[in-house]
Amino acid sequence: MLEINFLVIAGAALIPLLLGFFWYHDKVFGKAWMREADMTPEKIAGGNMILIFGLSYIFSFFIGLVLMQ
Repeated sequence: MLEINFLVIAGAALIPLLLGFFWYHDKVFGKAWMREADMTPEKIAGGNMILIFGLSYIFSFFIGLVLMQ
């Protein structure tokens, strides 16, 4: 039986969010992504960021939990 370390999984679930913050930054690929995805700052501001990032974190946590076993 495996022992589950939830603290490690919770920390690892932050990695995709941090990578996304850097990847979609304006100085990296953010402007190209916005142009190709037909996004505008107004469309982005209209989204529920707490819901988007919260669900992303929860799903990353579940992926880490499944991959650990």
